[in-house]
Amino acid sequence: MKVFGSRTSNPEWSTVRNIFGKIIWLLCIARNAVVVVIGTVIAYILYTDGVEPFKLTGEIGDGLPTIQPPPFSTEFNNQTYTFMDMVKQYESSIIFVPLIAILEHIAIAKAFSKGKTIDATQEMLALGLCNLSGSFIRSMPVTGSFTRTAVNNASGVRTTLGGLVTGSMVLLALGLLTSTFFFIPKATLAAVVICAMFYLIDFEAMITLWRTKRIDLIPFIITLVASLFLGLEYGILIGIASNLLFVLYSSARPSIKIDREKLPQGDVFVVTPFRSLQFPSAEYLKERVMQDCDFPQTTVVINGKYINGIDATVAKNLKVLSDDLMLRHQKMIFWNFKSDIMNICIGVDKKLVEYFRDGSLEEIVDYTVIDRTAPVMVYTIQ
Repeated sequence: MKVFGSRTSNPEWSTVRNIFGKIIWLLCIARNAVVVVIGTVIAYILYTDGVEPFKLTGEIGDGLPTIQPPPFSTEFNNQTYTFMDMVKQYESSIIFVPLIAILEHIAIAKAFSKGKTIDATQEMLALGLCNLSGSFIRSMPVTGSFTRTAVNNASGVRTTLGGLVTGSMVLLALGLLTSTFFFIPKATLAAVVICAMFYLIDFEAMITLWRTKRIDLIPFIITLVASLFLGLEYGILIGIASNLLFVLYSSARPSIKIDREKLPQGDVFVVTPFRSLQFPSAEYLKERVMQDCDFPQTTVVINGKYINGIDATVAKNLKVLSDDLMLRHQKMIFWNFKSDIMNICIGVDKKLVEYFRDGSLEEIVDYTVIDRTAPVMVYTIQ
């Protein structure tokens, strides 16, 4: 009696299984093209029978574009427009369109970089060369596309060779298949784009932001809503603007700690800003000190340990703060400031050199800053 082996050990069955596996793999890779072809065939059959349940793509101009120098004048409605006339017609779009193109292009590159470093300069050079060469075939301004990139990624494209294949297919389609595009349902194209973009949505991002820093959800939601209702370009700009508002607010309201110390010389308020001070935060520091340190016959010590930089506006406000405290019969001391920051303050008013002290808190309070005979440290004004 002949004993047959299992299916896994049968060479013929293994061959069939391998062929079937490759067919399935090919269909998975080309699933977007398969969907478009099936939708086109169904629409064509229904269209020939007089049934039009879908909105079709419609007529598309055929033929390849001719290569010629970009035009610097054009005619429209029997009126000739020079190059400067065309620039005036575009108005602010002449700056807005390239800016949006760069932002979108770099955002796409970062979204699909998968942790790799992106050189924004190289990306801008590539984008500029594409638009420069596209002008010789009268191309519209081009940039990266989230939807097309998502479709490529969902189709299994992993290298830049995919661009060469896509370009070749586009040229062949323009020359041979434009009449077929008439029957592609718009719903089919929308389904391909939606399915490709679905996997780009980071659903865990909101959970992460909720667990870490909930205030970051505000620019996240603003960007999402603006992109959905106003378009991707405006969504990116509005998202950047909203995030900048939070950055400016953080700069204008730095973290400031005020401690009241009891010393033999009297009460001392130690004011410690925990970041560099720029002009948005200049008035805020002054207001905090004047409000929270309103006790006559006390000393206010500004601890500059964590201040790595200031600007002239902050230096002027420190001068005004010292004068206001003196009117309230309070002493003012600058403690632990770096030499370059001291030079900026002294550049605003040389008398401020008398307010800078180094040493322990008890030692610096022993000296009265309004006493001109007290020893002071000498700094070089750059």
